Amino acid sequence: MAQVVFALLAVFMVSLCTGQDFCPKEKCPQYKVVETHQDFEVRLYGATDWITTKLDSTRIRDYLAANSRLKTYVKRQAEAGFEIPDDCWPVLVTVTEGEGDPKMSVSWFVPSGGKKGEIYDPLVKLETKPEATIYVRER
Repeated sequence: MAQVVFALLAVFMVSLCTGQDFCPKEKCPQYKVVETHQDFEVRLYGATDWITTKLDSTRIRDYLAANSRLKTYVKRQAEAGFEIPDDCWPVLVTVTEGEGDPKMSVSWFVPSGGKKGEIYDPLVKLETKPEATIYVRER
């Protein structure tokens, strides 16, 4: 179920991207176009790294707090000599349903080749999303 939610959210978030002019290759996940249709593309995205933090609710203040945690993490990494840009695209909001309340998180893409240090913030984790086929409609 989590992979389905990830794929659906990725479609939504990537659909907001207006193409490679907005999203330079070095700051976006690399993909291969599998099929082209009149209104959308089918893309194969390779495995990608993300920094992720918990989202307490769908309220805007909780989203801004999660975003702030990620910005602080990136700033501390830069101060330690590690390179994680804070202007990459897309941003993923993942909702995983299961027992109890849904679990939500916000993730920022980490470009390959960037140096990543240790994660000392217990609210931030580095994770790798597997290769995925995503349906993308550009605006």
